[in-house]
Amino acid sequence: MAADTITNVKPSHTSMADTTSTAKPSVIIPWRCLAESSNPPPPSKPSPPTQQKTFAQALTNVCDIPLSQFPKACVKGDRIAIAIPEDDYLDGIDACKHNLHGRVILPKGSSPMTIDSLKSKLSAMWKSIGRWGLTSLGKGFYELFFSSLEDMRSVRSVGAWNLSPGLLKLFAWTTDFNPGIQQQTTAQVWIRIFGLAQEYWRPKILFPIVSSIGIPICTDSYTNKPMLERTFGHYARVLVDVNLVQEPRHRILVERKGFAFFVDIEYENLPDFCDHCKFIGHRVEICKRKNDGIVKEPAKKTVVEVKQYVPVNKGKVTDIINVDCSTSKEYSQVRHDQERLEADKQLENEINKDLGDSEALSNTPRQAENVEKLVS
Repeated sequence: MAADTITNVKPSHTSMADTTSTAKPSVIIPWRCLAESSNPPPPSKPSPPTQQKTFAQALTNVCDIPLSQFPKACVKGDRIAIAIPEDDYLDGIDACKHNLHGRVILPKGSSPMTIDSLKSKLSAMWKSIGRWGLTSLGKGFYELFFSSLEDMRSVRSVGAWNLSPGLLKLFAWTTDFNPGIQQQTTAQVWIRIFGLAQEYWRPKILFPIVSSIGIPICTDSYTNKPMLERTFGHYARVLVDVNLVQEPRHRILVERKGFAFFVDIEYENLPDFCDHCKFIGHRVEICKRKNDGIVKEPAKKTVVEVKQYVPVNKGKVTDIINVDCSTSKEYSQVRHDQERLEADKQLENEINKDLGDSEALSNTPRQAENVEKLVS
């Protein structure tokens, strides 16, 4: 019985060992990084090598015209010359048919204006027009692009736009415009207006008066003060962009309804301008461009009149006798300023008389109607 019992126990012990040997303990890993590292990823297939783009292929505006289609360069003198396609040039002119040129004029001492600030100021004033663009050309010049002819004309109708401070002066677009060779013929000059009563010291009166001379920019601090705070009233002072090619005007006739009068104009520090080379800084008398190539003639000797006292009538009377037998001339001094003032005064009287007659004629029918009403 005991043996049977032992034999019965052995198989059961063997089965327990088998179960313990075949069962593997399960380990729980709380960190995912360790769990992923424990399972190596499957091997990836090698990708084919990518061909890198060249610098020319990375650009979008590369030249795609064959070299054989370019015109051949030639030598003219000691320079290389090349002809450009005429059709493409005419297409470029057609694309610029709605363009304008402009120049920013800033007061003295102002800091330069960036193109972003300039465009923001113009956008606030040009809200009613369509798309437009602005390009800086250097030396204060700009080129403006408009999408339609109507927009260009509406902007061009105003000769100068106030940028506060400064002005944008517009002019017509021209071909072959090069800001480096543009001749500077304008200058900012302070102008004094004499003979103007205090009731005329208003911007809408002062600026139209000086607009006959140039483009008005601003008034000085004394002129801009209110009448109660104004302590200086000898003359009104306005900064004007003057075209030096034109002859300076020193008197302007101011007209209002039923009356006209003259005001005197005085320029402060008007720069020298050469009428020959159209440059600022010197006069035509000392222009080097005019004097180049001119053979200077030798200076003529000036004959000095020698006067000698000679005794006449046995020394009783002495007369002044000219040895060269030349007679002395007397010159009468003419006061041109007085004649000009008298002529201006006469012109004022004639204009005021004509204005008074025209006003009287216009009032005659009204007076007749009033008389008829009183009689009736």
